[in-house]
Amino acid sequence: MNLYLLKYNNYYNRIVKKFNTLAEYLVTPYYNNDVVENVNFNPNDGVDTEQIINSNGKFDYCILADGNNIISRWFILECKRERNGQYRLSLRRDLVVDNYNEIISSPCFIEKATVTNSDPAIFNNENMGFNQIKTSETPIKDETNSAWVVGYVPRDSFTEDTQINATANLKDTADITVDNLTNWDMYQYTTTPFKGDYNSNVDFIGYTNAQHISNGFISEIENVVFGFGVDDAP
Repeated sequence: MNLYLLKYNNYYNRIVKKFNTLAEYLVTPYYNNDVVENVNFNPNDGVDTEQIINSNGKFDYCILADGNNIISRWFILECKRERNGQYRLSLRRDLVVDNYNEIISSPCFIEKATVTNSDPAIFNNENMGFNQIKTSETPIKDETNSAWVVGYVPRDSFTEDTQINATANLKDTADITVDNLTNWDMYQYTTTPFKGDYNSNVDFIGYTNAQHISNGFISEIENVVFGFGVDDAP
């Protein structure tokens, strides 16, 4: 038997690569005439073994063959130098390829696989997370620039799913509308001090609500103008 040394398929690639004949393996760039003839090969337990070779080539795969008949295929996991020109190979059997026909025709549990677009398994949840890259944004804001509407409904209002419809008048809801800030009646008070009856200059104005008491009755007064600020008395 001969042991053919190849640069063909690294074990850690986790890729199933298979040729049916020895001649298909013994071509460039896989094979460079590196072979151990009449090898005394011990398959050990049929899964893991070692082999001494007199070669210092960089290999990752080897094939044990009897003539043109492939006996077994092996991954080369490690190539350890024993002495000048001699190396010890740590081998792991390519069990999937050597038993390929039996595997693909046997029932099995598959965690990850590639399926066709018509296979219902394409909808299985694989519990995989990925980074998401934002590619676009479509705002759903109204003219108030609010992205939501808040509504309060009592818990006991409905006993079943019910659609709630509401309308909101968003047009002409402002108390005061001007084309330009300088057209506002109170604009003068935003640039010059406001003169009050209390003989002091007031730098700012504001609005508030107040209560007026008369004959024991309380009435509400809205938009009461007041001035505030500190300045020298005239």
